[in-house]
Amino acid sequence: MEAYVNSTPRTSRRTPRARGLLAALLLSGVAAAFSSALAQDTLRIAMPSEPPSLDVHVTSSATGFLHGMINATLVARDPYTGDFVPWLAESWEVLDGGTSIRFDLRDDVYFHDGTNMTAEDVKVTFERMMDPEMAAPAASNAGSLSGVTVVDDYTAIVHYDEPFAPAMLNMTNAYFGILSSAAIESMGDGFSQAPVGAGPFKIGRVVPGDRVELERYDDYAWAPPFYENQGAALVDGITVMFIPDDATQLLLIQTDGLDLAGAPPRDVLRMTESGDVGEGADLQSYAYLFAGVHYLGLTTCCERVTDEQAVRVAIAHAIDREEIVDAALEGLAIPITGLYSPATWGYDPEMTGYAFDLEASAAVLEEAGFTRGSNGNFQRDGQDLSFTVWTYNTPESVRVAQIVQAQLADAGIDMQIQQMESAALLGSTQLGEHDALLINYGWTDGGILTYFFHTNRLETTNRVHFSDPEVDRLLEKGESTVDVDERFAVYQELQTRLLELSPWIPLYTPEITYLARSDVQGLIVNHYSGGFNFHDVYFGDQD
Repeated sequence: MEAYVNSTPRTSRRTPRARGLLAALLLSGVAAAFSSALAQDTLRIAMPSEPPSLDVHVTSSATGFLHGMINATLVARDPYTGDFVPWLAESWEVLDGGTSIRFDLRDDVYFHDGTNMTAEDVKVTFERMMDPEMAAPAASNAGSLSGVTVVDDYTAIVHYDEPFAPAMLNMTNAYFGILSSAAIESMGDGFSQAPVGAGPFKIGRVVPGDRVELERYDDYAWAPPFYENQGAALVDGITVMFIPDDATQLLLIQTDGLDLAGAPPRDVLRMTESGDVGEGADLQSYAYLFAGVHYLGLTTCCERVTDEQAVRVAIAHAIDREEIVDAALEGLAIPITGLYSPATWGYDPEMTGYAFDLEASAAVLEEAGFTRGSNGNFQRDGQDLSFTVWTYNTPESVRVAQIVQAQLADAGIDMQIQQMESAALLGSTQLGEHDALLINYGWTDGGILTYFFHTNRLETTNRVHFSDPEVDRLLEKGESTVDVDERFAVYQELQTRLLELSPWIPLYTPEITYLARSDVQGLIVNHYSGGFNFHDVYFGDQD
């Protein structure tokens, strides 16, 4: 594969901006939280929740807004074609029938600590990820990765015990960002609080529970080739603010307290119709289909009520996805009956699982020994069929949970809702002390199911504590099957098995909508990875 040649950097049209922040501060009562947002030419982004860690080997939720800005990966995915393109690696070659990949590295990459990136950093990064003591949530996304051979300073060979089909795709994710081995050694346990990568931004100030302030890395000069700007970022920094409330995000972006924020599709539609969003307006909208699925996960261990397959099947029959999409999401989502989004490789619209059918739900419970009580709920041994679902404390999650709650009530099943902060929820699932989870996952390759369902993930990311030898076999076969058609067939068989056993009940894939201030220019929507590419962003007048 020939190396890519960098293009000429684009000249910035950045202009100082007058902030209309005061009104938002007075109305929202969060002046202290957003005081740093006054920094000129800093891109201000809202996220609904704080990730568990900034360290990609500690967090169970890597985001492009944060981890993808701090870290750079060996390869990237072109937002216009979906192709793999160079980033820290100039070129690569698959060897030995798919069990090895040779990466020829750039020799001009420097980490935020000033050290030159070499093949040794690749080796240390991947071996740290795979270290059992590290217990990195992302380790399962590395498949059978067994080690790295350092050929010379700028050549590394990544080895797998067997062919790993999604290897290249997974390496484009922020989880696989190459880290400074010198910083890992010198900082010890402190590295996870302030990780050192080679991305376009470095960590400035961290205010736990509030924000992370990223500073432009002025020496950055190795952007992927699809960017016009090949030098340092055109903005001075990025401030990522953790704001769980949709209304607060919307208020702040309307009053120039944010530059980019997620917005419920119904609000975007309303504001577009009123002329507040669109050509000539202060706000512009962006949208992409989420490469993942929102689902109801049912715990299959620890004598939870959901450990019984009949209960899970009855719940599955009682859920009306169309109503969820219409009532909670204003129709701006796709009901999903399989385990993948249309934006994820492996999607098959023929995967249907258990259809909405209240009579079938009742029949399954009656066969399992449940009877209707005087209160309308199904009971057995004098106890109502009742369970509690954990979900995020975001408006969308709560709305969906309330609709599912009402649907199950119609089916004679009592579901209570417990709202939790995302980090607390994801960090509390290892012991199996929950009945159910109403959450989501996002990934662009079907192999992600290994992360959630393989038996070897029971103490980490297998949050429903599910174990099935046939599922394990299919997960392993899917990861090692290189032929695309054969691999697709494996994942259809896998989905069929999982939908039958119902540890997850897939619900929907949403359309993700964002609002940006009109002076934010150069924002790239990446429909292949789901999200945004920021390196061409600058502030300027609306074209």
